[in-house]
Amino acid sequence: MKYDILIVGSGLGGLVCADILSKEGLSICVVEKNKQAGGCLQSYKKHGCNFDVGVHYLGGLDEGQILNKFFKYLNIYNDLTLKKLDTDCFDLINYKNEDYPIAQGFSNFIEKLHAKFPNEKPALEKYIEQLKKIQSSLSMFHEMKDDNYKFLFDNEFNTLGAYDFLNSITQNKDLINVLSGNISLFAGKREKTSLYLYGLISYSYIESAYKIAGGSQQIADLLIHEINKNGGKVLTNSEVIKFNSENDKLSSVLLSNGEVVEAETFISSIHPSLTLRMVDNKSIRKSFSNRINSLENSVSAFTIDVVFKDNSFKNLNYNYYHYNLDDLWDSPLVNESNWPNAFMFHIPAEKVETAYAKNLTILSFMPFDFVKKWENSTPENRNQEYEDFKEKMAQKLLRKVDSLHPGFINSIKRYNVSTPLTFRDFSGTIDGSLYGIMKDYQSPLSTFIHPRTKVPNLLLTGQNIAFHGVFGVIIGAILTCGELIGIKKIIKEINDV
Repeated sequence: MKYDILIVGSGLGGLVCADILSKEGLSICVVEKNKQAGGCLQSYKKHGCNFDVGVHYLGGLDEGQILNKFFKYLNIYNDLTLKKLDTDCFDLINYKNEDYPIAQGFSNFIEKLHAKFPNEKPALEKYIEQLKKIQSSLSMFHEMKDDNYKFLFDNEFNTLGAYDFLNSITQNKDLINVLSGNISLFAGKREKTSLYLYGLISYSYIESAYKIAGGSQQIADLLIHEINKNGGKVLTNSEVIKFNSENDKLSSVLLSNGEVVEAETFISSIHPSLTLRMVDNKSIRKSFSNRINSLENSVSAFTIDVVFKDNSFKNLNYNYYHYNLDDLWDSPLVNESNWPNAFMFHIPAEKVETAYAKNLTILSFMPFDFVKKWENSTPENRNQEYEDFKEKMAQKLLRKVDSLHPGFINSIKRYNVSTPLTFRDFSGTIDGSLYGIMKDYQSPLSTFIHPRTKVPNLLLTGQNIAFHGVFGVIIGAILTCGELIGIKKIIKEINDV
């Protein structure tokens, strides 16, 4: 069978494209290399506990808010099981041995931080005022003409630095660091991270913050249900190793099992650099490939998925961030000896909540250099030295958590570790990068990747198009689909839900 659209990769970008395009009556096939679809939406169950791979909590899901609209348009909102995080503290920032609550609701947000910073109410009000302006700039997205992506790079907020903005509203370094406490969500760099990216992420969570009870796999499963309902297919254990060309256009993909799948149009939701490696087509200019391959990717991470002994660690309805840094915008990643000096942990929501947590995930940024000596290995053949490294770093991170939450280590029943190699092999990102290509406010166009390539029937989607995160990836998927069915049509349908 020859499909109208073949989509490589079943992460959020690929599945959203498949959902949107299958609703238009197009024949869709999504091919995924792993045995389970969903990419970083996946959850896995181990020892009776659900662990989320990459999506731990979501913002902007209250009625009328942007992600709420997106999910309703995709026809998945009503079937999601959501758990609202603590409205007075959805993120707890531990900085200089002091706890700072980040609250939901703009007035509540100001009130809670004003109690910690009595002289900084004007700065907090300016902060919220600016976030609202950034969010309202998305009206350009609703009014955009076909093929107009200016809202992504040609607005005042995308050419301003997040760090510079924070320094413009206050001279209080502690407040600046607390307002940067969600930096783990975007791997911020003072010389690169735009006010636009920072503002959209921060705004969405202050609006409303939710966990997905039972795991983020629900999102993937609901999208796949919609795709199947519309006549599409999602094939797992189907790794693409090559795009085949004919007369300057793509004609098919070759799978690792030798199967060839034909289509009229192809969408790749995997990293652009990896996509280009598989495309042998003279329409791809060497200068374009060189530009993509030269772009900096965000940092990777080391994670520990912890299973607790029964009734040993109190359930917390907030996310916990710890920083042992004078300035959160200084890179905390120097060498193995001083790692980790920053981490966050997250307790997944259960469909039936209990007083004690069943499990928890800890995340700390880790550069790929830490595991570079094993970069040519595969999950099946890593040596004892690698296992010893994992255990050594796990113990360092667990001791750090225990120093802030006494008794934590004694509450652990078992744990599982992931390194930058795990993220690389599982998600297909360069060096296990969490958030893909780093956007640069000083040169927005240089890091902007258009969804349409020079190959007439090859498009791109995923976290490298607009920006990362559930919100950013959905916007990227809308832009990709807009190239095929018209973006005005999609925007109208979103606004009409």
